[in-house]
Amino acid sequence: MHFFSCVALLLLMLFSACATDPETPEVVGPAEIPLPLVARKPLPLPAVTRASWVVRTTLKDRASVQRIVDQAAVAGFNSLFVQVRGRGDAWFQGGVEPVAAPHAAGSFDPLEELLAFAHARGIAVHAWVNANLVADVQAMPTDAKHLVNAHPEWLQLPESLCAELLLLDTKHPVFRERLVQHARENHASVEGLFADPAIPEYRAHLVSVVADLAARYPLEGIHLDYIRYPGPTWGYSAAGLAALRTDTIARMSAADRREHEAALAADVSLVARRFPQRFQQYRRDAVNSMVAEVRARLKQVRPDVLLSAAVFPDPASCRERQFQDWQLWLRENWIDVACPMNYAVERGAFERALTAELVQHPQRIFVGVGAWRLEMPEVIRRMALVNSHQVGGVILFSHGGLEEKPGAFELLGDAARKAVTQ
Repeated sequence: MHFFSCVALLLLMLFSACATDPETPEVVGPAEIPLPLVARKPLPLPAVTRASWVVRTTLKDRASVQRIVDQAAVAGFNSLFVQVRGRGDAWFQGGVEPVAAPHAAGSFDPLEELLAFAHARGIAVHAWVNANLVADVQAMPTDAKHLVNAHPEWLQLPESLCAELLLLDTKHPVFRERLVQHARENHASVEGLFADPAIPEYRAHLVSVVADLAARYPLEGIHLDYIRYPGPTWGYSAAGLAALRTDTIARMSAADRREHEAALAADVSLVARRFPQRFQQYRRDAVNSMVAEVRARLKQVRPDVLLSAAVFPDPASCRERQFQDWQLWLRENWIDVACPMNYAVERGAFERALTAELVQHPQRIFVGVGAWRLEMPEVIRRMALVNSHQVGGVILFSHGGLEEKPGAFELLGDAARKAVTQ
């Protein structure tokens, strides 16, 4: 009886094994998709970059990360610019700032896993860091460690709130309530709450975020966005204005000091009103310092990493209005590459902006194209136009926007192959 039982069991096992078709792949759930086994080291940078910007909210799970990389390969992209600091939070694990809410409770590390999938396909990864935009006022951060809660003194005010809030303790509930209310009422001109780069402690905080990323992940690049002020009426903070006042008084003659010092001491924002050109240059210098300090730290941590910045396409306008002097950054080698966001819909406007962007250092320009606003044939035409100028690369905004266009990645891949054979 024991012998026949063993035979029956063996036959059952054989029939079960035969019931599984070896040609049919096993269905694998999103959490079970295996990560590629690749060496933890950066890839060589491509001669000409062809990339997309990947917004953080698309990094939902391992399946979505793999899909993004697969789509990039189909499109012929050799690089991805992946948003890992959106609003003063981390879309990766173990960093300086709180982990973003969608991933705070788990061990999923979107950046770690995207790097594994991308490097396995030979695709470079640049960590996209929003520098001064630190909170979405439609969903304010609740984590006590988030900088808007831990360091509200780092936030900047618009000119219209100065009289009401500059002398108020930044820990007072009204301070943040009024700032949030203003941002909501003016959402067309300001994207959320901004930290003030004129505050050295905040600049040091951002530098630590970037250095941590570069030290722990085998990234090919660091990409700075919102490395600017929201506009010409922004940049008021008690600490920033106090430093401006001290610096302005120090530059005065003895006679001017006697005339202005008492008034400036009594009104913290008076220095901005009385010396508007000095205030403009002070904000420009603050952003310049932020870029230069990031570069200096990266040279210590990862001298091989490429530092780029997303910038407005009109260099003269953004220098005066957002205090973003990106042509100076290129000349001083504080950044390796500037990425003008040339999102014009009308082709003539796109071409005029392109001409302004390429006046200096065309090989150090990655032109941003607003692909989400255009039909795919026009996207491909603009990419060809950009490449005809022998630029350093082109980046499409955004990967998620392309995903919503049926067949977009295949069309891009076909165009890339045709360009190679021509």
